[in-house]
Amino acid sequence: MIRLKSIGLFMLLVLLAGCAESGDEQMQPPVYLVRITTQDVVGSGVIYSVENGWVNVLTAAHVVENMSAARPAESDVAAMDTGEEDYRGAEITFYDGKKVFCRDILLSELADLAMLRISIAQFTDEELESYCYVPVDKESFDALCAEDVCTSVGFGPGGEVLRYEGRILEPWIYMEDYGQYMIWAGADIRSGMSGGGLLDQNGCLIGILSGGSEDGELAAVPYSLVLQFIETIENF
Repeated sequence: MIRLKSIGLFMLLVLLAGCAESGDEQMQPPVYLVRITTQDVVGSGVIYSVENGWVNVLTAAHVVENMSAARPAESDVAAMDTGEEDYRGAEITFYDGKKVFCRDILLSELADLAMLRISIAQFTDEELESYCYVPVDKESFDALCAEDVCTSVGFGPGGEVLRYEGRILEPWIYMEDYGQYMIWAGADIRSGMSGGGLLDQNGCLIGILSGGSEDGELAAVPYSLVLQFIETIENF
């Protein structure tokens, strides 16, 4: 894992990576949605792209930030076979039930964001063709306004898909405890959904879920900061 910089979390919000008991399955997961497990922590993520030999998964940094700093020597599979007792990694479960392990992770220096990179060698051609990227639309994000419809989507701690509709309260608001601008929305969010997606009315990604309150409100890292993070990775 490459640590670009540690982050602070919004202390007034409950963290949504959790390990609660499982619930009933409600729906088929979107093909871009993944479940992330690191030791006792359960979170969510979205497939952002497949390029340069990697399947790239976005999630919230606090889901994976406590993993060890080791990187794989040959591949994630080879690293797991070394028998090292201090090995830590993220287990990523895709919509079709496929599970892979990853320890090649980048953390953002500005936001609650992380990128998990998985070698395409761990997938068949058919699997790669079936995995879709989360839809994005920068123009739609830039036009986001208060009272616009939004949807939070992620996995519950038992692997069930959770989806809640709501409204944007503020599309760009500075939150002291994060030390950054966030999206503030009136939408439910549950344990295990951290790292999942906040979507607009057209199903396009507008933010990565970070935390929520008991009053049915959530905070998400805006898509514009995701783009800054991606640029940082490309220039690393």
